[in-house]
Amino acid sequence: MPGLLSEDKWFILNFVLELDRRIEHLNNKLTDLPKGHIDSRQVNDKVFYRYIERINGRQVEKRLCLAEYDKVKRQLDDKILYKEDIVLMQKCIKANIKTYARVLHYAEEIINNYYSRPNTIFNENNYKPEGLLMNSISGIKVRSKSEMLIINSLENHHLKYEYEHELKLSGFTNIWHPDFWIYEPLSGKIYIWEHSGMYSQKYELYMENKLNAYKLNGITEGKNLILTKDEKDGSIDMQKIEEIINRVFFLAEYRSILDKYE
Repeated sequence: MPGLLSEDKWFILNFVLELDRRIEHLNNKLTDLPKGHIDSRQVNDKVFYRYIERINGRQVEKRLCLAEYDKVKRQLDDKILYKEDIVLMQKCIKANIKTYARVLHYAEEIINNYYSRPNTIFNENNYKPEGLLMNSISGIKVRSKSEMLIINSLENHHLKYEYEHELKLSGFTNIWHPDFWIYEPLSGKIYIWEHSGMYSQKYELYMENKLNAYKLNGITEGKNLILTKDEKDGSIDMQKIEEIINRVFFLAEYRSILDKYE
């Protein structure tokens, strides 16, 4: 299925977003690094190190043994490198936005138009209808509460999907029914999403065989396969689901990037 953006426009958009994600990742790592500095003094033939940081307006000092010094020194060196990387990537993003302003604004227009569309489902699911006991907000019947919540999230993000649409794989005679086929609108890429809601030896063996069949046909996690599962108490972490949707199908993520760097 063709995407809303041509391949070259998609590459530019994805490149800018990947840089922005990397910046966010490094900023998160910076929060865990020391905020102070190391001082040293020599007494006779011995060197003593101390870590100094201002906390709530007060200077706090801690004497460091050699092992502690090595650790803090590495962290402070990492901090310098991370900040340099962030500056370079921010400059790269701004340069790309300036160079490809027309492309990126065109992408923004495409995304805004996409968000204004009604939700769309490819086909009604007719696979084992007796097990379809849960209704999503839009009235789509599914087999579990977790699948219902995932569908609600997909629809909130205006993503097109098919529920348990049949899939024929090379080298296998049986027909598979992935939980979700999801259409990524900008690139036209199709993702398979499998959500595991059971913890039993039989089910785990079934999923192992299913994922092996996927792998043999080029459907792998990190490429075109999304894997999630219920917690052991039967609950589902919807914050994780939202994070996955925003990371993989980054429509919402892109809507603010021009404001951030222009």
